Amino acid sequence: MSKTLLITGASSDMAIDLINNIYKDYDKIIAHYNSSAKNLEALKSKIGDKLFLLQANFKDILSTEKFIDEISDISLPNHIVHFPATKLKPERFDKSNWNELSEDIMIQVHSIYKICQKFIKDMSKKENSKIIFVLTSAIFNTPKFNTNYLIAKYSLLGLMKSLSTEYSEKIKINAISPVLTETKFLENLPQFALEQSAQNSPIKRNLKPSDISPVIINLLSDNNNLNGQNILID
Repeated sequence: MSKTLLITGASSDMAIDLINNIYKDYDKIIAHYNSSAKNLEALKSKIGDKLFLLQANFKDILSTEKFIDEISDISLPNHIVHFPATKLKPERFDKSNWNELSEDIMIQVHSIYKICQKFIKDMSKKENSKIIFVLTSAIFNTPKFNTNYLIAKYSLLGLMKSLSTEYSEKIKINAISPVLTETKFLENLPQFALEQSAQNSPIKRNLKPSDISPVIINLLSDNNNLNGQNILID
């Protein structure tokens, strides 16, 4: 039986590491990107035709709809891993911007909401279908100055919880919540914040994408029946 993995936000550092470590387990990998496909194109030269690169701007409804149609033309996903997020930008609530929040909700929540609406019913008819949402440890330990970021992540958590309950007998749906992980996503954070995070960590360093991939791979494995959980990775 053909096995397909859909990864949204696949140009992110975490997603690139995941694809590098999991591609042999799939017949097709559909990798979404928005503005840059450079790292994915390098992967395609290594992996070959099993990697399908699809562009979409999730801030645009029509672009998202076109992307979903293109997925349908390739294959029904067995597994979905959802990475997209705007770069972390700490700021006081009174300086925050509603338009930026709206865009972030489109990128993070609306995209996977529409993807799940399209595919979840058919996925529920296939064995070992799984969906993983990438959230944040800030859900467990709320930091200051991240209101917009947290609103989007809590919305994703609510969607995960709802779907994991509604489809509990048919699909395993979970989330992961890593602490600060050293990727380009953090480039707007001041250096002292990164150093403080590392000092507060049990392992005295920030995480790397290679720390995240094994957790996702375990959740996607056929013998993992966890459902409805948000796993802290620290």
